[in-house]
Amino acid sequence: MKATICCLTACFLSAIAQAAPTNLVFWDFLGGGDGVRMKQIVSDFNKSQNEIQVAESTLTWGEPFYTKVHTAVVSGQTPDVMTYHLSHFPAGILAKDLRALTPAELEQAGLKTSDFQQSLIDKSLEDSKEFGQTDQLFGVPLDIHTLVLYYNKTALQKAGLLGADGKPSGLDSIDSFTKMLADLKAKTHQIPVAANVHPQEPASLWRVWYTLFKQQKGTFVKDNQLSFDDVNNQGAKALQVMADWTKEGLISKNTSYASMVALFTAG
Repeated sequence: MKATICCLTACFLSAIAQAAPTNLVFWDFLGGGDGVRMKQIVSDFNKSQNEIQVAESTLTWGEPFYTKVHTAVVSGQTPDVMTYHLSHFPAGILAKDLRALTPAELEQAGLKTSDFQQSLIDKSLEDSKEFGQTDQLFGVPLDIHTLVLYYNKTALQKAGLLGADGKPSGLDSIDSFTKMLADLKAKTHQIPVAANVHPQEPASLWRVWYTLFKQQKGTFVKDNQLSFDDVNNQGAKALQVMADWTKEGLISKNTSYASMVALFTAG
């Protein structure tokens, strides 16, 4: 494939800037706010110059996307640039759906590994060596998933739960945070947390659980071996915390992403 991650679009600028207008095919799986922003980036790029026009297609997220990519590789109808989950790199490399980026391509694009978060580069290189027998990257990072805590300062201040630094109290531990949520509910008579916790969106449930798991120093790897010891301890506690929050009405139930945003926005 010509490229593997969408921010490699710039790779082609120098080489073809003086040539005839070129159409660049870009596949992504970005929905929601990410999709809106990416479409705006592509639109702004297309309007900014005449040498390259990017034709963006947003495909179904998950396995349908990777199935289509593999079919495109087999048929020889691949996109020029695409997004790709780092977690799927091993499968993509082994299936020959991805090829490594050469140092010359990265240099031409003005990209250096030091431009990106080192942990992502390290993990990508681990996959390159283990599954591709190369020390070259198969893609460069575009983003990383995080859980962001938005909070209503007015509501917290009225409840006496906003610190002098403007941050919520109870952020030093899970137990302290749970107590803060209980106090907030008692004082406001509202559900303290609107979260994307819906059985049809398991990835979001996983992120909440994994965040609580890692905050307790939980890990799946010990002495370079897969280990589930922490899952039985920190993992079980994380799951119990989520269950307790739900049972005690501290977090919304069966809430989709859109519903979560609506609940928070409505106060």
